[in-house]
Amino acid sequence: MAKTLSEKLQRELRELELLAEADIDLSDIPETTDWSTALRGLWVGQEYENLNYDIRAVANEILNRAWKVGARPTNMWLNKAAWFVYERMLVELGKLLTQARVEAWDHGPVFREVYGSAKIHGDGPVANLLEAFSMKTRKMEVASAQFDNDTSAIIDDVVKRFASKSASQLRNISHIEGSPWYRVWYSGQKTSAGMVISPNVILAASANKNTDG
Repeated sequence: MAKTLSEKLQRELRELELLAEADIDLSDIPETTDWSTALRGLWVGQEYENLNYDIRAVANEILNRAWKVGARPTNMWLNKAAWFVYERMLVELGKLLTQARVEAWDHGPVFREVYGSAKIHGDGPVANLLEAFSMKTRKMEVASAQFDNDTSAIIDDVVKRFASKSASQLRNISHIEGSPWYRVWYSGQKTSAGMVISPNVILAASANKNTDG
C-alpha cells in the first residue's frame, strides 16, 4: 500500500509545481553536465550470432599461435588477447564469441575461466594449455574447438599484432578512455572486480567511437 504524503510535503510539492525551472534550487543536487562516461545503449537490445566457444579453447588457440612465433604469454597478456578477439568478433562481425562473461578488473578486461586456469603460473609465462571439464569423459581435458574461418582469422590477426607487445602494453590499450572497460570501470558504480562488460556496452562504445570520428 502506498504511503500517504504528509500535508506539509503535499503543500511543498504544490508550491514546487508553480515554480519555473530556473527558480528551482538545485544547489544540493547539482546538474550532471559531463556525460562522457555514460553507458549509452546499455539497455538497448542488440542482435548477434552466438558462437558458444569455450573461452579456454579460444585462449589455447591464442597460446598455440603465440608460442609458434616465439611469444611467452602471461595470464594478463592472454586475457587481454582473448578480450581483443571477443571485442572484434562482436563489433566487426556481429558474433558473440562465447557465453563466458568478461569482467572489468583493475588491470583490464578479464575472463574468470582463463584467469582461474592460468593463475597457477603466477606472473610468469603460461606454460601449459588450459583445461576444462568434459561432460563426455567426466574429467578435465585440454580445451579445444574447431574454429570457423572468421574466428580463426581474427585470432591470427590479434596474435600477429600483439605477440611482440607486453602484457602492460595490452592493458594500456584496453584502458583507453571511452573503451568498454573504461566505460564500465568509471561508470559511477563502486569500482570492484566483477563488473560485467556486456555485449551492449561494447557495441555502444563502438558506435559512440564511430560517431565521434
